[in-house]
Amino acid sequence: MQQTQEEIQPFDSPVSPSRTVDLSLWERREHYEFFSQAADPYFGITAEIRCEGAFKLAAESHLPVFSVYLHAVMKAVNAVEALRTRAVDGKILIYETLHCAPALPRENAPFSFSFVPWQEDLLLFHQDLQREKARVASRPGLGHREENERRHDLIHYSTLPWLRHTQIKHPWFGPGLDSIPKVVAGRIFSTAEGRRFPVSLHAHHGLADGWHAGEFYRILEQLIG
Repeated sequence: MQQTQEEIQPFDSPVSPSRTVDLSLWERREHYEFFSQAADPYFGITAEIRCEGAFKLAAESHLPVFSVYLHAVMKAVNAVEALRTRAVDGKILIYETLHCAPALPRENAPFSFSFVPWQEDLLLFHQDLQREKARVASRPGLGHREENERRHDLIHYSTLPWLRHTQIKHPWFGPGLDSIPKVVAGRIFSTAEGRRFPVSLHAHHGLADGWHAGEFYRILEQLIG
């Protein structure tokens, strides 16, 4: 029997394994200590990325473009160790795998927070994303779950399909509470060289810098450019 929306349960994925960094040997120790003193230690970059390949892959796999490029975003994030690094309870942890915590739209209602486990297989990832969309569609409120608040093996993801944005500012909840990178994708637009879309990345500057952001964008464009 097919589940109704009311019966769909949230994913109960275990927290990804992590390893603790030896601070005495960590090459970013001074960077982390310096930038952690800032009122807002995040840096943000927005770049316009080629995405013609996402449309080709979507057509070949008969999947929505959104599923294709979100999967590519997660694959690129997971490929950069600095974006898997977190400051948790006075320790620096590097997670093996990051999952996706997207803000999902709902018809005639505010967005909902959600959780989609990472799957290397695009079809499985798409199926989990569709299940999560169905779960949050009929539920009111923020979709907040306390167990997800305690997780750090995540990427916060949002879309702004109405805007070709050039910058964005995120809320920050203070030291010790939030070192999770945030990714926002904007409106896809056409150019003489093919379709592109703006993608912004925000990350704790004590844990990552512009070189790591450049790697994220390079890998993402390799995947869907």
